Parts: sequence; C-alpha cells; structure tokens
Amino acid sequence: MRSNHVGGQSMSKKNTRPHRGPGNDGSWYLDLLGVDGRASGGRRATPAERASGAREPAGPDPLEDWVPEQLSRTASSRRPFRWSVLVIIGVVIASVAVLAWWVPRVAEGRVTDRLTQARADLASARDTLAPTQGALAVATEPTATVSELTAAGPPLAAAAGAAERLSLQGVTPLPDAPPIIGSSTLEALRSEQVRFSFMGAEATASAVRITALIEYRLGLDRILALPDLPTVAAAGGLNALTASLAATLAESVSAAASLPEDAALAEHAATVDSAIDRFGEWQVEYIEVLRRGLEAEAEILVAEISEVVARLDDALMPVLSSLRVEIDTAILELATQIDTTLLRLPH
Repeated sequence: MRSNHVGGQSMSKKNTRPHRGPGNDGSWYLDLLGVDGRASGGRRATPAERASGAREPAGPDPLEDWVPEQLSRTASSRRPFRWSVLVIIGVVIASVAVLAWWVPRVAEGRVTDRLTQARADLASARDTLAPTQGALAVATEPTATVSELTAAGPPLAAAAGAAERLSLQGVTPLPDAPPIIGSSTLEALRSEQVRFSFMGAEATASAVRITALIEYRLGLDRILALPDLPTVAAAGGLNALTASLAATLAESVSAAASLPEDAALAEHAATVDSAIDRFGEWQVEYIEVLRRGLEAEAEILVAEISEVVARLDDALMPVLSSLRVEIDTAILELATQIDTTLLRLPH
C-alpha cells in the first residue's frame, strides 16, 4: 500500500468501495421491503423462492402497444421560417403594388377634376358675355325706359357670379402632383392660373360698371322730376304747389347722394349737383312771382328750369356713348382671352 505524506504525516488511502461479502448483494434490503425487484402486489418472497431464484410472473408491459406519435409540422419542418411569415411578406408586397398603382391615379384624378372645373368656369364666363353686351346696350341707350333698365339687372348678376367663380380658380390651391411621375395637366393648369384671376377680374369689372351705369340712370330719373308748372297760380293751389316743389327738392338731394361713382360719370355728377342747387333757389323765385301774379316772369322761370333738366340729359349722351365703346371693347377682348385659354388647356 502506497502512502502520501501531507504535512509530515503519513496517511493510508482507504478503500471506499463497499465490501461485497457473501449475501451482501442488496437482496436483504428488498427482503426488508417485501419485494424482489418486481411488482409483487406486496407479497413477501419465501426463503425457498429466494433460494431457487424463482420469479413471479411479470405483469403486462406498459410499453407493449407504444408507437411514436406523429410530430407536429412545426417540429418536423426543417424550413427556417413559417408559412405565416411568407403570407405576411406576400400581403406587404401586394399592398405596395396596389398603392403604387392607386395613389398616382387618385392624384391624377384630382388634377383631371380640377381641369374639368376650370374649363367649365371658363365656358360659363364666356357664355355670360353676350348677355352682358345686351345689358350694356340697354344701359347706354338714351331712350331706354325705367322698366328696360331694370330688366337688364339679372343677366349682369349672373355674369358677376360666373366671373367670381373664375376668379376663385386663380386663387384656389391646385392639387398635388402624382408622386414621382408628375402631371402635364397640372403644369398646364399652373401656367394658366394667374390668367384665371385676371380674366375673372375683367369680367367682374365689366358687370360692375354696367350695373353702376344702370343704377346711375335710374337714380337720375328721380332727380328734378318736376310737377306741372303753371304760370298763373290757381285759387288755393299755391300752397299745394309749394309743398310739391319742396318734395321734389328733397327727393333730388337724396337721389343725387346715392348715385354710384364712376370716373366716366364724375363730370356729369357735378352737373347734377349744380342743377339741384339752382333748383333750390329757383323754387323760391317761382312761388314768389306766382304769388304776385307776374305771369311773364313765371314763364321765364319755367323755361329756365326745363332747360336745366334738358341739359342734364344732353350732358349724359356723350358719356353713354363713350362708356359703350369702352366696356364693349373690354368684353370682346375678354372673350378672345377666354377662347385662347380654352384652346391651350388639355382636353
């Protein structure tokens, strides 16, 4: 036996394996438990059975009918990814393809809709120009009656509405271009958008000026609308005539204050103010000569005021002629611009 020296002491290596002597095979423990290593139902083996090595009949084998179960697809598959991953990838690719097809078409559809609306507004404004010219002819006709002047108003209102819609085309933001590919239609609209505003403003200006002219003439018809002017005062009629002339003066002042302003009418409006001022002085003189029975002087005064009223009409004639030429020229130029723009826009 070898010995090791540790710390100056000699120690012998002990044998740690259990001693196997006769009968020391562990069966004593099984005997103590009353079993022989197999299921025995709790019966103790007799010494004879142990000595002869007899064994109890074994019970049914629990693994006799065992077969391996089929593995799941997940466990048996050797692929590095699942089918669900493949499906998700396919859905993503399909979605991108649909968006790539759909988004440009939606954007282009909006551009097309805007183009259609712009063309419609241009055509609408173009269609109102002929009625506008008709209203201008009435407004500048010296012999036009009050009813004819009034009837010219609705066509001008329609023209103003169409002009406003055309002006909005010039200031309303355009839709975005289709991604990446752009839009030639959008570029055409962008190049014409400033002209939309300009043409709308021109159409509005023409309609406004003609409307103002009609209102001016209707207001002028209320100024110095004289009653019958006798040269001899009737018995008891002088007071009634005085009241009538005072009402005429008040109506004339009110009408003159409401006359629309226009540079072409400014000189004539000044003539109207002068005529009203003279009428205020005139009526005092006229009533006085009637009271005194001065028939000749009354005739002179009647002729004077009639001349004042006639001069108002005469002074308006060249103004009406000038306005007709000016506004009609602007309408014709606008019609040409609209037609040219419609030809330039894509169809």
